Amino acid sequence: MSAGRAEFLRAVIRKLDASGISWCCLRNHRDLFENSRSDVDLMVLPEDIPLFETFLDEACGETGTRLAQEAAYLNFSRTYLTPAGEWVRIDYEAEVRWGVFPVLPARGVLLRRIRVDGLWVASPADEAVVLWIAALFRHSLSDRYRTRLTQLDAQVRGSFSNAAGIYWQAFGHFGKRLLERQRDLLETADLGTLWGDFKVALVLRVFRHFSLAGQFLLYFQYDMVRAVRRVFNPRGLYFSIESPTWSRADSIELLWRLDRVFPVAKSLLQPEVSQVTSWGQKIRIGRTLFKGGLVLHPTAGSPSAALLFRSRRIRVRDTSGGGWIGALLPGGWMTQPRQGKDSVETCYQLACDALTMPAPKVARRLFCVVLGLDGSGKTTLARHLAQRMALAAPFPAFRYFHFLPTSPERTEFPWPGQTLEPKRRMALSGTDGFLFSLARLLRNLVRAWWGIHILNRGFRGVILGDRYLYNYLMDPASVRYFGPASLVTRILLLAPRPDLIFVLETPPEVILQRKQELSPEEIRIQTARLKNMPLVAGRVVRLDGALPAENLADQCLREIRAELEKN
Repeated sequence: MSAGRAEFLRAVIRKLDASGISWCCLRNHRDLFENSRSDVDLMVLPEDIPLFETFLDEACGETGTRLAQEAAYLNFSRTYLTPAGEWVRIDYEAEVRWGVFPVLPARGVLLRRIRVDGLWVASPADEAVVLWIAALFRHSLSDRYRTRLTQLDAQVRGSFSNAAGIYWQAFGHFGKRLLERQRDLLETADLGTLWGDFKVALVLRVFRHFSLAGQFLLYFQYDMVRAVRRVFNPRGLYFSIESPTWSRADSIELLWRLDRVFPVAKSLLQPEVSQVTSWGQKIRIGRTLFKGGLVLHPTAGSPSAALLFRSRRIRVRDTSGGGWIGALLPGGWMTQPRQGKDSVETCYQLACDALTMPAPKVARRLFCVVLGLDGSGKTTLARHLAQRMALAAPFPAFRYFHFLPTSPERTEFPWPGQTLEPKRRMALSGTDGFLFSLARLLRNLVRAWWGIHILNRGFRGVILGDRYLYNYLMDPASVRYFGPASLVTRILLLAPRPDLIFVLETPPEVILQRKQELSPEEIRIQTARLKNMPLVAGRVVRLDGALPAENLADQCLREIRAELEKN
């Protein structure tokens, strides 16, 4: 049986108890192992957080659970996907606070913890304070919170003196009044000005105690740093569906399927079919991604929107065979094509694959180029190689470009059945034609350096280019070049040098069977050019283009692994 929520959580708790570090459940402990809709709220000491995170990683390895989402808000949060398909969200913190205002320190809560059914849980008074603070964030007391506070009220009153001290420590003078009125408040539907009284009490308490004021400033500084990091690395997900058959009902169902990772209340559904261009829409999308929500945008074949900042983006489109395929920006990862009529299920699985994809472990960037005639299978090889990269750790990061590299936010993908724009084969002649084509060649040389060394700076993984600048030697008319091949050969010596060049040597009869873009005479001429082409690279690997694309991709993967292991 596949490991699920209970197995994963028991593995974590077993490691916590064996280590001897202090921990406790702040709330929701009564159905901790069974209720898949409930988050796991834990508290540990600040100095124990690194060890606690190590235990989470070890429990993942033992149960086959995969990390899907990691974020830092007022607390720390991790969401996992178990082999049984259950989402488990673990929120852990080292203090109880409301925004930047301290409420309860972890050390005091852990000193008062009690043992219940084999679990360390917060004392009734501490749990009640946690529930009141959670309600204050929402400005409402949900039925679930009201029910639990009613259950805790009798236990809190049973140790009134201790509870009064905890309430006073959390809320100051307002805590005593809250404890006295708590039972009446729980029976009142409209709490009126209670939330305003809460805020005033928490603010005044900070400015009445010097130690709390210092803690307040520390939280403020810490939260500003985390907010800036979230702006440049938002934990949300932009999901574009490029299919004319996708419906609004499909979008709503997918939102609910991913609710455990991206709460529906924080998510945004863009019903417009057009590309997102207005600043108002971009700001709404940016706010949603910043808050850790899901932006779902059915684009009906339009390209993904240009967002305000770099973020995780999934592009999904339907294939000609009735299946679906997805790709992840900016990492360049591509899934295997999935067949089936259930579009929501396949898109959900694509999202799960992308969210639980292991982090790249490659220490450097590897620049590769694939060369071959039109119809030799370059795009098909690139697609199979991209799909294998997703499964062949330690290099899931993969980027593909056609001719010249682009920004990671505009990463190209070798989609199956894609229709490329026909090449403009312009016959140029004369001095003017030569000068213009030379200017374009020099411009593209600059673009190659900019794309490889600037746009992809810091990238760790494999960059695969289709033909690259070698297209000037292979098919000069398609790039509107009129000049001697010897000049291009000299210019290529100045361009970024590929680490690997894969040359697809495909027989002419195979090319004619696959595509009729080239005439037999053009195939003969370009085959001769490919055979005699001067290649400037770390290593050149020649492949038999008549072999199946799967075999060629496996061979390329072995060559890439061997090249990466050299360094």
